[in-house]
Order: sequence, then structure tokens, then C-alpha cells
Amino acid sequence: MSEIILPRFFRPRPYQLEEFKAFFKGDIKRFINVWHRRAGKDQTWLHLAVMAAQLKVGTYLHTLPTIAQAKKVVWRNIDEEGRTLFDYIPKELLKGTPNSTDLFVTFKNGSILQFAGADNFDSLRGTNPIHITFSEYSFQHPMAWAILNPILARNKGTAAFIFTPNGQNHACELYETNVSNPDYKVGLLTVNDTRDNDGNHVVSLEAIEAMRRAGCSDDYIQREFYCSFNAFQAGNYFAREYNDAVMNGRVIDFPIDINYRVDTYWDIGLDATAIWFIQNTPTGYRAINYYEYNNVDFNHYANYLEEFKKKTNIVYGVHYAPHDAAHREKFSAERYIDKAARLGVNFQIVPRVTDKLDGIELARGIFNQVVFHKTNCKYGLLALQDYHSEYNEVLKVYSQNPCHNWASHGSDAFMQFAQTYKMDRPNMGIIHNRVNTQSLYK
Repeated sequence: MSEIILPRFFRPRPYQLEEFKAFFKGDIKRFINVWHRRAGKDQTWLHLAVMAAQLKVGTYLHTLPTIAQAKKVVWRNIDEEGRTLFDYIPKELLKGTPNSTDLFVTFKNGSILQFAGADNFDSLRGTNPIHITFSEYSFQHPMAWAILNPILARNKGTAAFIFTPNGQNHACELYETNVSNPDYKVGLLTVNDTRDNDGNHVVSLEAIEAMRRAGCSDDYIQREFYCSFNAFQAGNYFAREYNDAVMNGRVIDFPIDINYRVDTYWDIGLDATAIWFIQNTPTGYRAINYYEYNNVDFNHYANYLEEFKKKTNIVYGVHYAPHDAAHREKFSAERYIDKAARLGVNFQIVPRVTDKLDGIELARGIFNQVVFHKTNCKYGLLALQDYHSEYNEVLKVYSQNPCHNWASHGSDAFMQFAQTYKMDRPNMGIIHNRVNTQSLYK
């Protein structure tokens, strides 16, 4: 058998080589690469994974925001050299043929290189990976890391978070929290910091200037090529409202006042279901909790409602659901609304808005009346921050249509809340004859 040299057809650039050295030295288990667009983030960590898989048997997981992106960006992609992913993996190392249905390759030594979408985060539990690369992490569902982190903690696995900034979201928080953490290797590289093996800029300043002349905004260039977390996200629907809430002290932790009933507002999807828990008080609305999960039947959510009630001593008011609660559940032939009623959750249906943008405007209009529990509503707030319109890469403009991604469910559920303004509902959620004034739950 002839000698196999890895990485194949790939000579790491100086800054990429630093990741190889640090990874194989073995002292660091967590890596954060905040690199500019076209710096070669995926390329670096795919080659690293192939090499690591030959040295230590295990599952190496490479996630993107959705399974569709995993197929497009990695599995079916042809790079600038005209090569596919499989051109970089010597056939002598493979056992069988790549599985194009479930997106994985098996190596002869027993290792597996698996590709997946982080939007279906719960399905990743059973993979038991010893390494995970979170590609485009700034666009991934933030709950994916919360689900997978305990697995790597148990098996002493490694994780790499590779991304270009997308505002001050969960990826920004991860970077800022760990930028000085000795247990993390953290790097932020702009176009000024990356050169090829001949000493040339990977993306030339002339190329960036050409993009600017072609109509790319300064915010786009600052975000994509200078890794700015502060660059304005033009297509984000609730960015201004969220920033206003933070600046005016409406994103804080506070005790839950159990004298006011709690209404819930739902988005029910085939892949995920999201719930906002909101009180109507004399001083405005209080969003006291947010919950989201995916690919489980309605029993899971009914149980969560009961557990939250017992934990906080709250009383529920009305459960508001979207029009599609009349559809049949994914896991049974029963309609959501019927199964919910059988489990003690009686839905009131919120009529469907004819134009999604009307729902967005309603949500914008009520945003400044809501105080959000910072800890309990963390993932819901991240969804509202990330909810944005589709971007046309060809025309370089944002469309009228919201982008359907992980943030859609939490945002749609919040819009159910805004739409109840048009419905007959009690003016105040006060509960009479309650002995306690506040829950101990915070």
C-alpha cells in the first residue's frame, strides 16, 4: 500500500496552520475562529477532522445551520480548485461509499465523519461525537450547543465554533465571554490579518473596494470582511426594538408576581414549537418565560406547562395558538387542538394574518410595552434578535419575505401575542385572593 499523505491537496495558510498545531498538540479543547468571509474556515476544520479521525476512532460531527446548507455548502460543493469534499479524502481510507442520504462517510478504522443541520438539535443527542465543528455558528440555533456540550464534557471531546459575525447575538456572547479564557483558543481575523503562503492578502483590498463600488454597504463590508459585531443588520426586523428594550432596562431579571395570570402564545410547527409566557399587569406586559423544543409530540409541551406551573406557583389564563393548531399532529392522526384539550390545554385560536408583514408591524408596535425576563427568555430574545428578511445575493438587496430559520418559531409565537390585540380578551390578568405576592422563582 502506497503512503497516504494528509491533508490531501491542501497546504494550510499560516493562520490555518496555527489551528492544526494547536489542535494536535492536545492542550486545548475549545476553538473559536471569528474569521472574515472566504478565509477558509470550513476547509480548515474539515481537513482537521479527516486527519483526527485517523488518529482517534470516533464520530466527528460537522454542523451547519440547516441540513440543506450542509448539503449545499459541504456535501455537494465544488470549490475554487474544482474539487469536491471527496476529492480531499483518499479512497484508501474509506469503508464503502459515502452515504448521501444521511450525509456521512465511514473510515476503515471505524471513525465516522457526519454532517448535520443544527436546527434539528435534539436529533444530534444520539451521535455521541468526540469532536463537533459548528460552522456558521452565528446563524445556528443557540440551543444546539446547550444540548451537545454535556456530551463533549463527558467524553473529553473537542469543539470548534467557526463564523463571521452576525450582530451581537449568541456567537458574539460566546466570543466575548471566552476571548481571554485560557481553556479556549480564540482568534478574530479580518482581511488585514490573513495572507496566503506567498504573502498575499487572501481577499485583496482592491476586491473589497470593487464590492463597495458595486453597491455593498459599509455595514456589510465591516461585518463580512472586518468581523464587526456592531455593524447594523439591515434586514433584522426587531433589531431597533430589542436595542431600545435593553437600553431602557426592559431586559432584566425580576421576581415573578403570581398575582397576575400567565397567558401563553404558541407557534406550532412540524419541526419545532415555541411558547411565550406573558402577564398583563398595570405597568405593562411582562414576558416571564420562553420555551422551545423540536420533534416531540404534544405531551412534552403539556408536561412542561404543568412543571413550570408547579415550579413557580403561577395560574394560567388563556393559551393562544395559531390557526394551524387545527392541523393534525406530526406524531399522530389527532388534531393539535383536540389533543391539547384532552391534555388540559384549551387553545383559543388566533386568526391568521393575510400578510406576514402586518404581523411584524403589530409585534414592533407592542414591543416597547413588554419587560422581558433576561434569563428565562434568553432563547426567545435571541430569536427576536435574529429574525430577518431573506437576502438576495445576486441583487444585493433584502426581500419582503422573512427568512425561515431557527428564529422563525420564537418570532412567530411573539407575533401571536401581538395579534391578540385585535381579539376580545380581558383587560387585566389579575388573580384575586392570592396570598403570596411573588414567586420565589426568578
